[in-house]
Amino acid sequence: MRKTLCLSAILILATLGMAFAPQAVIELNATSFKLGEQFIAVFRLNEPIEQEFTVYAVCVTPKGTMLNVTTLDKALKPVASNVNGLPAGFTATLARPVPKIKGEGMGECEIIVAFFDPSKPITGRPDAFLEASAKYTVTK
Repeated sequence: MRKTLCLSAILILATLGMAFAPQAVIELNATSFKLGEQFIAVFRLNEPIEQEFTVYAVCVTPKGTMLNVTTLDKALKPVASNVNGLPAGFTATLARPVPKIKGEGMGECEIIVAFFDPSKPITGRPDAFLEASAKYTVTK
């Protein structure tokens, strides 16, 4: 009887934990980086996307400037456009040394991956139907 109750409690806790897991996350190899240190960000999709989407990946600098995460310029371009869904378990990794971004200084930054409905206009971050982000700090 005791084993059955313990097993039931474990199954209930596991189910509750799964119910509260975010649909997508970004995992960083650290939360604070010095210039030139290796920065690794892994985007992980925990639940499938079952609709068409266009996805952007951006870095927000300490001054609030949004930069294309791969080129680090202000020309924001989608990573992928008009994609018909994505399965759970999908991952994508960005790895590079932390660059010095001209004129942006050091401080708290954020990496964001945002999914938008391509049939609707994009006026800002709140228009995303799915977003994953992670904050980190850059120091000298």
